[in-house]
Amino acid sequence: MIVYSSEKPSIYFYHVQPRTPQKTLVRFCENARQETTEIFGQSTTQWVYDEYTVEVDTRPEMDEYIKNHLNELRAEAKGGASMIEQLCATVDYLSMMSDIDIPTSGGV
Repeated sequence: MIVYSSEKPSIYFYHVQPRTPQKTLVRFCENARQETTEIFGQSTTQWVYDEYTVEVDTRPEMDEYIKNHLNELRAEAKGGASMIEQLCATVDYLSMMSDIDIPTSGGV
């Protein structure tokens, strides 16, 4: 989603969901740039950036968790598979290729 703001965005920010406090919404900002437009004859400058979001379980050390899993969370927010989904797919593929039965935990 493209976002317009008067303030320069940080790489990410997050907030606990008000109706579901056990979930936190993490927003990632990319390609931030300033654009100047004219509104009613007045020139105004604003920040424009791409924003991607992902919802994760709320944790006591949320900032540290995001920093430690930044690339994985950003990829998931952009629509990629999570690390767990990638790992399950790899195990399934290796099992199929080797014709041995690898026990799994029953899904993600």
